[in-house]
Amino acid sequence: MTRSILVVDDELGICEFVQDVAQDMSFDVAITTSASEIVSVQFDALDAIVMDLSMPNMDGIELIRYLAENGCSAALILMSGLDSGVLATAERLARDRGLTVLGAITKPIDILTLEKLLELVPLIDRHQEVSNSGSMVDKSDFSVQELTQAVSQGQIKPWFQPRINLADMAFVGVEALARWQHPVKGMIPPDRFIPLAEESGLIDELTVSMVEQSLAEVARWQTENLTLDVSINYSALSLADLGLPDYLAGLVAARDLKADRVTVEVTESSVLTEIQNSLDVLTRLRMKGFQLSIDDFGTGFSSMQQLQNIPFTELKIDQSFVKRALSDKDAKAIVETTVDLGRRLVMSVIAEGVEDLETLELLKNYQCNQVQGYFIAKPMPGNQILEWATMWPSVASGYTG
Repeated sequence: MTRSILVVDDELGICEFVQDVAQDMSFDVAITTSASEIVSVQFDALDAIVMDLSMPNMDGIELIRYLAENGCSAALILMSGLDSGVLATAERLARDRGLTVLGAITKPIDILTLEKLLELVPLIDRHQEVSNSGSMVDKSDFSVQELTQAVSQGQIKPWFQPRINLADMAFVGVEALARWQHPVKGMIPPDRFIPLAEESGLIDELTVSMVEQSLAEVARWQTENLTLDVSINYSALSLADLGLPDYLAGLVAARDLKADRVTVEVTESSVLTEIQNSLDVLTRLRMKGFQLSIDDFGTGFSSMQQLQNIPFTELKIDQSFVKRALSDKDAKAIVETTVDLGRRLVMSVIAEGVEDLETLELLKNYQCNQVQGYFIAKPMPGNQILEWATMWPSVASGYTG
């Protein structure tokens, strides 16, 4: 199947330039110089939309709002000649509205950056998303009963994304990520069902299932002489459970694992939601030997305060900064400053969203501790980790020197 994209820019020359590059990469391309014309476009048939932010009649922010309100499933690539701060804000706004954003490009357009982003365009499998009536099905269109059944029947499983130590390129750990293999609608990512799990009170049951499955896999790998760290995400509601530290400590001991190889990963917002109980739970987890990671560092409004109040051992630099580090001086400065901050606070720094060798080398020069991202490996089922671990040293040898 050919990937289809729409280019939206009021400058015809830009549209034609992007069209030429995309067609050379075997894309089916349509162009329009008016954002308002998109209301007549069947964007559900598109795999991606490459769009400028500064346009008359309907600007890029209005277009983002329109796409979100109408359930657009196409991935976005944003473009602008404005300063990088505007692009970064637009990118975050689009993601907050539930849209998929592959990245952003500053004008004048660098052809290599454009090609890298186009390579990331996913091919949407519409056959899995079409109902018997022939209409498109929103993957978020499922009931609490379906989700309850999915948890109880083990349809939601952990997939694992490898993490690499930059000093020696060794495979040292994984992040456990929830994936729902729906019997009809196919693979559903966590951002489609985690909010429903929280709203319906299923999040604790789901988290318990994820943790138990993840630690079982880690223990199995250990019996095969592969010892890895594992990071597990916890929501705000789970952090309100004062029994969590004792439960997790008992689970780790039963699996013959060590607490210091298990990282509890939380976002700034989750800590702020249940601040008193969160401080209680996170402090006791640390006292029991677990590692604590603050995820998406730098995207909230109280990062520095959290570092002072909570005994975190790890910072994760948000991928929105990492992906733009080569093309955006502000993002690059944030990455460098965060790595330096972590080093000064004696914390490990992890960069997520590494998608090319140049970004990996930049992070290595900054003395970042670990990285994860599609350049290293995509998330995979647990039964593929041992094979990947065997293959990785030969691949990593090409990146050392």
